[in-house]
Order: sequence, then structure tokens, then C-alpha cells
Amino acid sequence: MKFTCTVRGKILLDAYKTWIKNNSSVLDVGCGDGSMGKMIGDEFKCEIQGTDIMDFVKGRIPFKIMSSETKLPYRNKEFDFAMLNDMLHHTRKQKEILLEALRVADNVLIFDTRPTFSAKVLDHVLNWQHNVKMPIPLTHRTPEGWKSLFEKMGLKSEYREPEHSFMYPVSHFAFRVWKK
Repeated sequence: MKFTCTVRGKILLDAYKTWIKNNSSVLDVGCGDGSMGKMIGDEFKCEIQGTDIMDFVKGRIPFKIMSSETKLPYRNKEFDFAMLNDMLHHTRKQKEILLEALRVADNVLIFDTRPTFSAKVLDHVLNWQHNVKMPIPLTHRTPEGWKSLFEKMGLKSEYREPEHSFMYPVSHFAFRVWKK
């Protein structure tokens, strides 16, 4: 599991390297155990906080539990960025959480896997090991599907495809999303 997190973390850092600036305030929505948020905070020297519908952060980053899957426990525009790392395919309420993330942050950063068979199988296996209670509705979208949704919601977006590692069996893409 540690190897997977290290390789995935390097891909994540590559995806966000020109978007997150030092001293930014960043909320990791769906932060899981907080390891990716901690890595982002350390790399970009930014203030990181986490939130999730379950608490299994293990003290890695400051954390607040969500009262529902679509309500973030933070003030309007409290953060420069809200990150949604590999979490949007764990909810059927993607539009709602995107709008809520844009309420608390100026920009939303999305890092997700392409909807391939291997990605979906790996998602089940890793989440079973990581947190057996994790919802897995597999609501993945292609980058084109996300772009279409952003346009329908009246949002602007910037797309990035980070370098893929042959050591990691799935490929990712990233978006920065903001209100027009």
C-alpha cells in the first residue's frame, strides 16, 4: 500500500505543480487518511486541512468531519484551493460537491482516474484494503465527460494530463475548475 501511495503521490504532485503556490490555503475534500494532503502541504509549503465523511485521518493533517456528503464544514472562500483527489467517483452527488467546494475555495483541483476496467478493479481492491466502508458507486467520467459537465454548470476549467508511471497500473488526469 505504501508503494502505491508513493507512486500515486508523485503523479499527484506533478499534476498540481503549477497550480498550487507556496503559502496557499488548501482543503483536501475526501482526504481519507490524510497522506496525500500531507504530501501536498510538505511539497508546496502550503496550509493544508482535510475533511471527509468518515474520520480515519490518523493525525496527519488538521481535520473536520463532514455532516453530510455534500456539506463542507467551512466558511465561504476560506481556502485558495479545494482538492478532490480520486474521490468524485465515490459519490453520485458530483455536481453538489463541486458547487460546495467552489463555495469554500476560489479554485477546485480534481485528480481522478480514467474510467478503465483496470482502474475500477483496482479501486475495489485498494478500497477494500484501505477502508471497507468506502462507498464505491464507480461514477467515473472521462476527461471529455468532465469538461461537458463543467460547461453545463457554467464553470471554467483547465485540463492537465500528468506523466503516467509504468509502475502504476492506472492513468490519471487533472483539472483546475473555477467560476466564470
